[in-house]
Amino acid sequence: MADVELKRVSKRYVHGRRTTETLRDVSLHVRDGEFVSLLGRSGCGKTTLLRIVGGFVNADGGEVLVDGAPVSQPGSDRGMLFQHPMLFPWLTVLDNTLFGPRATGRNSPAARARAMELLQIVGLGGFEFHYPKQLSGGMMHRAAFARAMMAEPKILLMDEPFGALDALTRAGMQQFLLDLWNRRRFTVVLVTHDVEEAVLLSDRVAVMAAGPGQIVETIPIELPRPRTYEMSETPEFVQLKRRVRQSVEQTPARGAMVGMQLTAGG
Repeated sequence: MADVELKRVSKRYVHGRRTTETLRDVSLHVRDGEFVSLLGRSGCGKTTLLRIVGGFVNADGGEVLVDGAPVSQPGSDRGMLFQHPMLFPWLTVLDNTLFGPRATGRNSPAARARAMELLQIVGLGGFEFHYPKQLSGGMMHRAAFARAMMAEPKILLMDEPFGALDALTRAGMQQFLLDLWNRRRFTVVLVTHDVEEAVLLSDRVAVMAAGPGQIVETIPIELPRPRTYEMSETPEFVQLKRRVRQSVEQTPARGAMVGMQLTAGG
């Protein structure tokens, strides 16, 4: 496992004569084995911050450390999952899972055995030779999990991975992630705009505001683990959800995003 430390991270984008300050002095420490969500309205810089941690985008100021070492590029210690599974449609589920080892020259009978084991773990045993078009949305996301885990990353970075799923499939994937994290306890940083998802999954929720992006509050989620989706109906859960939602609603938004409706009830 590994911890992540952000120290006064800033990011600006230049468009001709116009400069947009996306992030300003963002600091956050994600402890080893902790599950932290970045929550906020669209335009607050959540995804940019996650990509900086992943090494896909360089910060203009500050630094990002993983186990004390500076991040300057992507690495196998950080697995990344996106809103869409991004599976190769011409490859089977097994071949998608083995793509990383094959691309780096590490393909072997041991890698194949590991891939088969991971597909069993994520509930895709028996679907190894299916193609992505033959899978449901939830199954494609499970295949993406297996592919990301082939490199045995210390940190899992997730950019709204369930945002495109229907409500029932999304709930099933959230429970799948809870069960998987409870077994493996890897470090997770999740980007979401869904208050209920953040409360259900996280140890802490970092609320972000835009103009430029900053963390305005970090809220501990002191609910017992292991968790289940049924916990969302308890008074303790509803109270935490209300507190987190109020924190988001009180943050400034960028431009026309002020009236955006958050996907949260209660």
